[in-house]
Amino acid sequence: VPAHNGAPYGVVARFLLSDFFTVSTLNLAIEDPDLKGFSAGFSDGSYGYLVPCNNGALFGKVARFSLAAFSYAGMLDLTETDAALKGFRGGFTDGLHGYVVPFRSLTGASKVARFSLSDFETVRVLIPA
Repeated sequence: VPAHNGAPYGVVARFLLSDFFTVSTLNLAIEDPDLKGFSAGFSDGSYGYLVPCNNGALFGKVARFSLAAFSYAGMLDLTETDAALKGFRGGFTDGLHGYVVPFRSLTGASKVARFSLSDFETVRVLIPA
């Protein structure tokens, strides 16, 4: 997961498991300069998703990339749903939705964002009890 390489970083690397030497990279910051400084990631089997954390400031843009083509496949700005949805520390999927988990000491918030994997635009804010 691209986080920091002396500065916020947005390059995803992949390598062949068969030889560990063949490496490809995908620079997400070329698509959007905010797409760097991620804290975690997860996959639904077709796409990889990167959890937004800090790109110089807390941010809320989830990046998605195709695993098959290893190419940029979109961005979802969670702050368009709720300005507090930024600065996350983890993420996971239940097969239908992606979830990003807040890091309380960074944001002071405890809102979990849930988004649809199928349309990659429907966002729901969950507030744990």
